[in-house]
Amino acid sequence: MKVPTLGRGLIRAKVLLAWSAFILYLLFTQNKHNSLWLLGWLVIYNLVSWLVSATWNRWQERVIQYFFIALGFGLILLVLVAGSERQLFYPLVIIEVVSLAFCFGHKAGLTVAVVSWGAILTGELSQGVSLLELVKRPGSGIIWGATIALLGWVVGQLAENNYRLQQGVQDLSSLVKTDSLTGVYSRQYLRRFLGNEINGCRDSGQQLSVIRIAVDHFQNLLDHHGAEVGQTVLAKTGEIIQENVRGKDRVGRFGEDEFCVVLPGTDSFDALDVAEKIRVAVREYFKKASGEPKINDLTVSLGIATFPKDAEDKSNLIYRANQTLYRARHSKRDRVCLSSITIDEVQRKIKRAGSALAENIPTLVAIIDAKDVNTCGHSERVTKYSMAIARAMGITGEELSNIQYGALLHDIGKINVEEHILDKPGRLSDHELYSIRNHPSFGANFISSIDYLKKVTPLVLYHHERWDGNGYPEGIKGENIPLGARIIGVADAFDAMISDRPYKKSFLVEEAVKELALCRGTQFDPAVVDAFLKLIDRSTGDILS
Repeated sequence: MKVPTLGRGLIRAKVLLAWSAFILYLLFTQNKHNSLWLLGWLVIYNLVSWLVSATWNRWQERVIQYFFIALGFGLILLVLVAGSERQLFYPLVIIEVVSLAFCFGHKAGLTVAVVSWGAILTGELSQGVSLLELVKRPGSGIIWGATIALLGWVVGQLAENNYRLQQGVQDLSSLVKTDSLTGVYSRQYLRRFLGNEINGCRDSGQQLSVIRIAVDHFQNLLDHHGAEVGQTVLAKTGEIIQENVRGKDRVGRFGEDEFCVVLPGTDSFDALDVAEKIRVAVREYFKKASGEPKINDLTVSLGIATFPKDAEDKSNLIYRANQTLYRARHSKRDRVCLSSITIDEVQRKIKRAGSALAENIPTLVAIIDAKDVNTCGHSERVTKYSMAIARAMGITGEELSNIQYGALLHDIGKINVEEHILDKPGRLSDHELYSIRNHPSFGANFISSIDYLKKVTPLVLYHHERWDGNGYPEGIKGENIPLGARIIGVADAFDAMISDRPYKKSFLVEEAVKELALCRGTQFDPAVVDAFLKLIDRSTGDILS
């Protein structure tokens, strides 16, 4: 049995160096000639031992074991050629055997001990001493050899027992550190890790984010498919989460159907990127999963909180992330929510995207939807409808791209509206109504500060204007409203009608189509409505191919 011990080569080198000083002292008092070549051998031996220990991880364990055993045999050769002074080497042989036994277990130690014993006996017998005389003589090679062999065995056994004890402790620690079902970290370990990271962030001034993740409708899954399927789902979900986080992140299980990810040095939007990857990966995996039972609609909801802007200690940060997860789970599910978000943060995110904005559409959609839990997927659907209408009306090139970005960002100003207003089920007060109606102006001001989005500003500003001039914020009418804004207005209204909101139940698609036709020429541009009604499937609300 090999007993892995950190720096074992270095330990051996240090032990032998210390013993060498004593040996040299004895030799210099008797034979200086032998002392010089012994000194050279000891220097080389310890230097090589140190070099091997410094590069330990680059070598195979077995190769290293044979290397040190070979060095032990080199010492035995010295015993054979040392002549009448060989007894001075016996303590050094003991150190060699003990260190080998300590590093590699009783087999390696006993092997070198037996060979050493044989070398000692051979050396003494070669001087004409009979075996019987050696047995009778105190301090003879037989006594030394037996002592060395016994030490090699005992020390090796003790080292192996100690190693087994350490392994047992490590295994027990691993059980506490990891969740046995999913293989991710345990709740206790992750809380300790989070506390340590928050302390580090306080010192460095960095941010840190936490993502709470819950499997949607997990209890329903257990009721219909049983605990075994539930365990399989949790194990696979934990695996998917692990595959979609970064190397520095830590994933833990936080409840029966919940996970938590700690993301050191990460702001809200980088955390949002990770969370979106996890959400999509889980949904896509189970959508394609085969076999029985079929759980193709399994999804997760995620909530994000960031230190220090959302909370300044571990407990409150976890609590804020849990509140955000609650919002996600009790709205549309299969979504990501942020604990807090400011227009300045979004502006920095979009500026950071630069010319690669199109590649960041999923993240930007999540940013907008994260603010208003009642409109999950709204921006994405409005973009889909708007692009279909624009293409049907012959719009191409840069104007089409502007409509895409305008539809995507049309509700960006809602980031400046308080959540309780967005979530209010009853009638809004005048102040609350003003806040809602001001979101196009606020969003337009925000968009106008970004050079490559300036052409999108009118589309965001005017998407709530009406064909008859009774819209907001400026009350312009007819063709004075940019065509892109008129298109987005129709798409926005249609999706709002077929979606549940706190203040109303959703329309059937056929009812929404009738409402668009009814408002043709008053609220909406007739040409845009006509184009859209030719595209829409009146039973599903999908775009006809």
